[in-house]
Amino acid sequence: MTSIDPNMPAATPEEEHAAIAQELVTSGELEGGVTWQEWIGAMRLWAEAGHPDKAEELLRLRRTTAPGVEPHRYLYLAMMRIWGEAAQPDRAEAVLDVMRDDGVTAEAVVYRRLVDIWAENARPEGCEAVLETMRTRGTMPHASLYEHVMEIWAAAGRPERAYGLLELMRTHAVERDRCTYSLLLQILAEAGNAEAARAVLEQMKADGLNPTSVDLGLAQSAGA
Repeated sequence: MTSIDPNMPAATPEEEHAAIAQELVTSGELEGGVTWQEWIGAMRLWAEAGHPDKAEELLRLRRTTAPGVEPHRYLYLAMMRIWGEAAQPDRAEAVLDVMRDDGVTAEAVVYRRLVDIWAENARPEGCEAVLETMRTRGTMPHASLYEHVMEIWAAAGRPERAYGLLELMRTHAVERDRCTYSLLLQILAEAGNAEAARAVLEQMKADGLNPTSVDLGLAQSAGA
């Protein structure tokens, strides 16, 4: 007979529900097999029971207990969201390693979601770090993602960090277009950073882009 530890707290109804769902999806006994949507559903139950760690354990179990379940990117996006909701964006980013181990390529949409998770947790420095993570993992961030991070820095009251991303784009040969410069000028105008606004106008010209009247007006608003 199995002994029961009297100090072990009783499982909550949510934990019991999650455990049953995990047993169902990992048993291989469901008629018609298990879909990745059902796997996500079981992971969500663990998250709702307050156990994001068990949700990730279940994600990792797919590889060995149900290799027939498609390793759809939504499985990993769901896990990232779970960690984000648990205020652990670093664990959300670590899901990239699970994807790699499962042979799944992290596409640009995955990194965009990671940026948003860091932002939702008020960690703009994590948003910028995702850009470097992309590069080290072999994916070049598009200008639109840099611009998104610029907006996040601006919303955090750090327009100088948004401006700093322009140099990072130049360093890594990321194409800058009018959208990039117009966004930066708008950010700098709102911050009243005249020196940076003048530098942006000069960089526009160096990139072969003539500032429009709107661009000049934004720079003037910044005090340039």
